[in-house]
Amino acid sequence: CKARFPRDTFRETAVDPESGTLIMKKGEAWLNTFTPAVSYLLRCNHDVTSLMSGTTIKSVIAYVADYITKTPLKTHVMFQSVQKVFERNTELLCSDKSRTDKARSMMTKMVNSLTAASEIGGPIAAMYLLKHPDHYTGHKFRPCYWRGFVLEVMRAWNDSKNISEEGRSTVVVALDEKSKSGQKRIVPLSPVLDYMWRPAEYEDICVYDWIRLNHKKSMSQSRRKQANPHCGKS
Repeated sequence: CKARFPRDTFRETAVDPESGTLIMKKGEAWLNTFTPAVSYLLRCNHDVTSLMSGTTIKSVIAYVADYITKTPLKTHVMFQSVQKVFERNTELLCSDKSRTDKARSMMTKMVNSLTAASEIGGPIAAMYLLKHPDHYTGHKFRPCYWRGFVLEVMRAWNDSKNISEEGRSTVVVALDEKSKSGQKRIVPLSPVLDYMWRPAEYEDICVYDWIRLNHKKSMSQSRRKQANPHCGKS
């Protein structure tokens, strides 16, 4: 068995005096090491392992990374799956069915065998077919480009040496297609300048709350006239 079942059982947790390995208590030869408390709290499949050695930690990291990334099947695994399909369906190959029916049935069994070997479960397959998102979160996080704010603060202390070493603050450039002249123009966008020139009623808001709560959008022509009645008058 590739998974090394049945495994050795141990009545109690102990330390191997020769190798110093921690031997976990295990009462079932055909089950992974589990803890009743974890099973009760999480109510899911789990495998309890002692991570007190570097070799064990590396093995667990490699296993988890391989399981999450879902790497493609290796060539020898694919051939082994195909071989098992032929070995298990000798009666079908020797039956009186037509070659077309035999080929169709064998291809279906091969695809099912390869799908099972790729460790893709029903939920992830349904997710791709139904075009559901690959993750769910209770909150939406807004990115904060902290580097520009730090460089702007450094300028207040005239720390020109560090500023030249760190670089300049980043200004995002966007293409404005709704200009008055009807021509496209390039407009600079800077979250640092947005915070520096924020309205007076928002002076007491810190950077964190500003990034978390602010939402910027273009003002309509009527809103601009209400905000500045003299706008556009000579």
